[in-house]
Amino acid sequence: LTNTVWKGADLRDVIRDQLRLGPIDESRFTAWGPPVRMPPQLVQHVALMLHELGTNSCKYGALSTEKGWITINWAVEDTLLRLKWVEQGGPAVSAPIKRGFGTTLIEQSARSEGGEARMSIEARRISWNIAIPLPPDVPSLEAGPATQTLIKVEPPDGDSTRAMAGAR
Repeated sequence: LTNTVWKGADLRDVIRDQLRLGPIDESRFTAWGPPVRMPPQLVQHVALMLHELGTNSCKYGALSTEKGWITINWAVEDTLLRLKWVEQGGPAVSAPIKRGFGTTLIEQSARSEGGEARMSIEARRISWNIAIPLPPDVPSLEAGPATQTLIKVEPPDGDSTRAMAGAR
């Protein structure tokens, strides 16, 4: 948001920025979907949801094991952004006994934008389906292909890692 003087951001950039801040091995993560320009408020909510999902995956989910992986894909239907987060290959999963902070945060963030977020749990798979309306007046991205775009998450360069060593 600061790079665009608070005018919004592309979903691909938000995903890349939120997930490369942690210890995510890029070979265990894929994301694809068309360019989607989001207004500033939506950027904040989506970034918060992605950060929570990534953190939980590293602590308890697919990325807490050696063989787990994450896939994110999205599409836009009319003015509805449909984002799907899938974790596979993690530890055995069971339905939580009580609602945790993270689940509430993700659901409320989507709801605050007029959308919804639903978690689905299977034996070794967790998925989230998030649907959020996009405002019709958001300017589109620069002319480019409306085809699927694969994101390859790259770790931050060494200099910025060193500069942040020990920081919280």
